[in-house]
This record gives sequence, structure tokens and C-alpha cells, in this order.
Amino acid sequence: MDKGIRLRPFPVLAALMMLLMGSVFAQDPQFSQYYANPVALNPGLTGASEGPRIATGYRRQWASIPGAFRTFYFTYDQPIEIGKGLHGIGISTMSDVAGEGSLTKTDILFNYAYNLPLNKSWKKFQHFLRFGLAGGIQQATVDFYKLRFPDQLDARNGVSFQTQEPQFSESRTIPDVNAGLVYYNDHMYFGFSASHITEPAQRFSPVQLTNIVTPNGRTVDTNPKLPMKTQITAGVKIPIGPVNYREQYVLTPVFIHKRQASFTQLDIGAYLTAEPMVFGLYYRGSNMRVDQGSKSFEISTFKAFGNEALVGLVGFKKGILSFGYSYDFTISQLTNQISGGSHELALVLEFERNPKTKFKHRKMPCPRF
Repeated sequence: MDKGIRLRPFPVLAALMMLLMGSVFAQDPQFSQYYANPVALNPGLTGASEGPRIATGYRRQWASIPGAFRTFYFTYDQPIEIGKGLHGIGISTMSDVAGEGSLTKTDILFNYAYNLPLNKSWKKFQHFLRFGLAGGIQQATVDFYKLRFPDQLDARNGVSFQTQEPQFSESRTIPDVNAGLVYYNDHMYFGFSASHITEPAQRFSPVQLTNIVTPNGRTVDTNPKLPMKTQITAGVKIPIGPVNYREQYVLTPVFIHKRQASFTQLDIGAYLTAEPMVFGLYYRGSNMRVDQGSKSFEISTFKAFGNEALVGLVGFKKGILSFGYSYDFTISQLTNQISGGSHELALVLEFERNPKTKFKHRKMPCPRF
């Protein structure tokens, strides 16, 4: 998968069949630096910062494969005080470009979160719940003239003819809704989020088509929906420095589990903070269940999760600026030699809050990248 949760490259015939039907099977973009883009990770993390926060990043997946996925994002969020409550507001945009047909998806979401303290005293160990909601649109386009259909192919000369397939709509816009919940205290956090709650339709064709049964008995859905994706995240902050510098040296074990339709993914590892540097290393495993007629099987190396990637990260934080770079080394059957691995850059600017605020805002102990 390694594209959270996105399939390994489809066979050419299957890809052509889906394009003929004017619809696509959609999966979500993946980021290795989850916490550099917290608003997209979980709406409950909106405004979970000291002050206004700007985050932007770029990911190039499987860099050696033509038409590889390229993803860009930009988010803004901040905490705000309304009456006696602490809230968070934000906006996020994301653009994902995939394939030789230049399938481009652009998401624009508005985010809101509410921070609920579970105990009133600021002198004691504190517990908090954050509830978040995001709503907006996803706009998708595809360049019809970059697509290749079977009737264009010649055995000797390759693509030689003009297709007789009817040109379908090259653009669509659909609503999208996400929600999330986060619990945290000074030392640990746990979060759950659900994306694409309404499971919007993903077809480009204006009409619903009849499902197709392939020669091997597999039913291909010609009117697919974007499946709801659920995520579970958790981590623990463990100071490991000397007594007088405990917060400068911190080990943070983390995991994130994703499920979308028949696909599951688990990332598990740890971040080491040695101010101003941050280092991270974790393992990514995935599992995909495929149905063929009355039979089904799992695509994975191990019983639960198959090898996908090893991810290494190095980051730097100075003042309001944080910058991170990560590289995914492919360890699946695709191999890193073929894929070229995946590169990701993240930049975060986190500003201070107004010193006159009456709220003693507690930052979450999650990593920065």
C-alpha cells in the first residue's frame, strides 16, 4: 500500500478497464511525517498548539516510477477563546497528482475543535479531550487525452489510433466530512478519527453503470464510492535526559493504525528528540484482502501485516521554525530498486500566543513530525 491507504500498481488491463468505465478506485494520500500535518491527521488536533500554526509539505512517492504520486498540502490553524472555552479553528488544502493521466484531487476543508478539560485544577495532573469536525469539498480532474484505451493499441507500433470511447466528464466536485477525538495528558495521547464519513461517489461518468464480472469471476464495481477511513493513533512521551535537562532529550514511541475498505496499515516506531534535532525510525506494514468470485485471499508477507517500508526521519526545530525530511525505503515485493523510495519534506511555523491570555494552554505531547 504505502500510500495510506493506496494500492500497489494495478495491472495495466485493470487500470484500462476502470478508465473505460469513467470511474476510479480512490484511496487517500499518505504521509510519513503525520504530525507535521496534524489537522489532516485528526480534526481533533485543530488548534492544539501554543498559537497560530502554519504547516506545508510535499511528498513524492515511488520516485523512480513514471507517473508516481505527488502530494502537496498547506494548513493553517490556531486556538481561540470563546467565553470560558478553548476552541480551535483552521483550514486545510491538499492536492494529490497521480498517474500518466494526471488524475488530480484537491481537498479544501474547514476545521473546528473543542478542548474539554476533564479536571479543573491546573495544579494537578491534567487530562483533556478534544473533539474535532472538518467539512468541505474534494474536486477531482483527469486529462482524458492522456489516457490510453485498448482500441488505440497496435501490436507493432504501440499507441497508434484514436480511441472511439466516449469522452466522459473530466471534472467533479463532491462534499466531504471528517471527524476525530483525541485524549491527552502531559505524557501520552490517544486519538481516533474517521474520514469520508458520507462515502461520496468517485465516478466521473454522469450515469450509473452496471457492474462488470471479469473472466476469473471477480466483480468490478463501476460506481465506486470513496470508502470511509478510520485511524487510531497513540504515543507516550518519555523524558530521558539528565535531571536538569529532561525535556531536552525525549523518546516518543508511537503507532498509527489505518483501515480503509479491504486495506489495513500499521506504522510503529519512535522519535528521539535531542534539541534542536529530532530523529525518527519506524516500520510500516500493510494487508490487503482481495475477493475473486467466491474466494478471497490476503496479500501480505506475514499473517497480519506484510512488509511495506522502513521510514527514516531527521528534523530540526529552532524558535518558531520546524523543518523535517523523511525517506521511505521500500521493503515490499516492489523493492526499493524499482520504486526509488519515497521522499517527503515538511515545514511548520508555530507562533506564540498572546501573553495576556487567561488560558493556561497545555501543548499535546505528540511529536512534531
